[in-house]
Amino acid sequence: MWIVRSGRLELAVKEQERPVILQILRAGGIEGDVQLLLGIPFTYRARALEDSECLTLTADAFDGLLTEHPAIARLWMSGMAERLSLSYDRVVGMLSRSLSQQSARLLLDESQAGAVEVPQQTLSEMLGVCRPSLNKVLKEFERLGLIRLRYGAVDILDHYGLAQRAD
Repeated sequence: MWIVRSGRLELAVKEQERPVILQILRAGGIEGDVQLLLGIPFTYRARALEDSECLTLTADAFDGLLTEHPAIARLWMSGMAERLSLSYDRVVGMLSRSLSQQSARLLLDESQAGAVEVPQQTLSEMLGVCRPSLNKVLKEFERLGLIRLRYGAVDILDHYGLAQRAD
């Protein structure tokens, strides 16, 4: 398992013609603990989007950490439960919302300091839609003054207005 200390990692599965981006991990992001606990293989790959540093733990080291430090085990379980809840909310939201709502929610979820430093192609892969469909929605958001599009990124200009579009 690994913990991202700095940088960004893209988690993706390869589907027929193109990858499906599952998540982008940032500093503090954790991955692989569920697979270690359940003894199952990874079904996706990780790719560094920029220079990144990760702390890795072997299965034995992870097991020892949880066994020898119950307080850390409890914190770890709380963190894992929170990540599971967020993943569940994202899946339910994607199944029950329009593309406009899904796009607004994704931008809010992925923003840091008022910007989403992710290309539109990656955002479209995360939503499971083609780039022109997402671009149409983003252009509408830009026309409404909610966001500003720039090369490889989206600036959020009206967080509240975008949040209203997400619900």
